[in-house]
Amino acid sequence: MADLNHYLSLPYRSEVTPDRYEDGRTYFVARIPDLPGCISSGSTREEAEKNLRDAKRLYLATALERGFTPPRPSVSPVREVTTEHGRDQGMRIVVLAHRKGHEEAKAAVRFSSSAAIAVGRRQSLRAKAAG
Repeated sequence: MADLNHYLSLPYRSEVTPDRYEDGRTYFVARIPDLPGCISSGSTREEAEKNLRDAKRLYLATALERGFTPPRPSVSPVREVTTEHGRDQGMRIVVLAHRKGHEEAKAAVRFSSSAAIAVGRRQSLRAKAAG
């Protein structure tokens, strides 16, 4: 079974949202959706994030001490990025979620960059021919 440091290094997604007390003061709630019940709060976004890191460590340590395997992060393997290309044309590029040394992601980025350059050249040539 993996140790605590392994689970702490996994890319769990966190969410921080503002909320209000009944008297109108703002506070922030932070949670990790993939770890049910792993929630914290703070009077600032930074404090909520710090408290969530502590809560995550305790959550994972407790699960491992009790013999449970913590849930793995449900990071989507694909991310879509919309970029502006040309005057008013948009291009949708699909990029694999990046990880250090992840060859598929590097190849996808190279391919996307090459495709964007090729499309730009083609549009430029068409504009010259039409103009």
